[in-house]
Amino acid sequence: MTEGKIETNTMATENVYIEPNHETPGILVTGAFVTFNCIGFGKKTVTGNIIAHISAPNCGSFQSTHTVTFPTIGAGQQQYRQVTTSGTQYDLISNPDDGSTYLTTAYLGTLTTSYSGNKVKLTC
Repeated sequence: MTEGKIETNTMATENVYIEPNHETPGILVTGAFVTFNCIGFGKKTVTGNIIAHISAPNCGSFQSTHTVTFPTIGAGQQQYRQVTTSGTQYDLISNPDDGSTYLTTAYLGTLTTSYSGNKVKLTC
C-alpha cells in the first residue's frame, strides 16, 4: 500500500442533464483542487471541473443509495465534458508540481452514497 496524503478543497455540485433530450441525469462538480502527495507517486495537483453520470436510481424514484459514474473515453479524456452536449467544455488538469507541463486528466471511477436507513428521492 502506498503511503501519503490526499488533500482537497470544498467543491460545488449542480444537477445537470448530460444529453439534450434531458433523459441522462448527471452532476457537474466545479472548483476541484486536489493534491496527491504519495511515496512512490510523487506530488500531483489536479484542478478543474468534471461531469458524472447518475447511473442509479432512475429520476423520481426513492432509494437508500445513489450511484454516479465517471466514465472515460481514453487516456486523460472524460466521456462527459459538456452539459447537454453543448456550451462550455469541462475538464480536469494535472501538474506533477515539478514545473513540467500541465496535462488533461481523467478520473475513472464509481461513487455510491448510502443514506443510513433513509430513502432519498432523485429529482431530475
